[in-house]
Amino acid sequence: GDWVYRVFMHCACVYENKQQYDKAHQILTAMLKNALEKNHFTKEQFEAFAALQLKITEKERYFSYYIRKEISMTFDAMTTSPVESMNSHLKKFKKVSGKNSISRSVQIMTEGADERVDNILKKSQRELQMSVIGSKLPDAHLFSRKCVFMLHYQFDIRKKHKCAMIADHSWLVWNFQVPSFERDKYGLEESFPRFLNVFQVNLVAIGNQSFLQCDCRLYTRCGIPCCHVFKVTDTLSREMIAIQHWKAFPVYYGSDNSNLSKSLMRKVIWQESNECSGTPISSSIKKHCYRMLSGKLSSEIIYPILCDDVTSLDYQKANYVLSTKNTVTMKQLNEHFSLVTQEVGETST
Repeated sequence: GDWVYRVFMHCACVYENKQQYDKAHQILTAMLKNALEKNHFTKEQFEAFAALQLKITEKERYFSYYIRKEISMTFDAMTTSPVESMNSHLKKFKKVSGKNSISRSVQIMTEGADERVDNILKKSQRELQMSVIGSKLPDAHLFSRKCVFMLHYQFDIRKKHKCAMIADHSWLVWNFQVPSFERDKYGLEESFPRFLNVFQVNLVAIGNQSFLQCDCRLYTRCGIPCCHVFKVTDTLSREMIAIQHWKAFPVYYGSDNSNLSKSLMRKVIWQESNECSGTPISSSIKKHCYRMLSGKLSSEIIYPILCDDVTSLDYQKANYVLSTKNTVTMKQLNEHFSLVTQEVGETST
């Protein structure tokens, strides 16, 4: 049951594309049939799991991560439906139900919306007086604490990733370190549909502004640079953070006779017009992205250029995963390259 639950959670929160989603369900179906044949659970339990799997598949467009990650500024929403959060709040906390008249329900909904707005404003005003002590990120005091914590995670985890520059304005970034399962008493970890991912980061220019676009789409969804972008830039600057994460934004946006409010409004308009362009970067960070080319003349550049900790075998594995649309597990990757190594050895013999 825990194994099946993990698959469904990965469908909702992890799988990056449709191919991973479909392959995971194929693996799950095969695993359930195999477990039934070995009498690991009853036929009734098998039918219950199968019914749940069918329901999850039918609801794919509402909660699957690979769909939600393309929706701009969804942040940590767990559904593609824009009304689910408000409906849940009204039903659970404001007790709006069909027993109320229309006028009474509208009154409760209005009062609930006003109460939430007031609470957000008070929380934002308190946030102005707080900051994350000891943060080494530049300008960390300007952003909300939640944003800073997320930045810490993304910036720190970049060190575990490998990187290769494959063209003038393009990089591949990947991390094949797979965490192990806890309490895996049935030894199911090896067969779990946990796929390896290789992400491509591209530098694009729109007018005078440069952007870094990553396949993972974290910036589009959350307004925060991803670890893959940080691997390329190796640094952070304030223009890389979306305006809604600035502590001043919820307090001063829309204030009357405020120059700061006008500046925030202009920033919002600019951000909306570039919401799918990627992470905005400064000219100095743009130069830093090309540090891998230092000491090389343009006529001498031969791609790919690998980072210091990346071997030729690492790059071959990344290309293989990319060629399968990121639908390879660690077990399959190891098996493939062990066969390749064996064939090369037989040929040389």
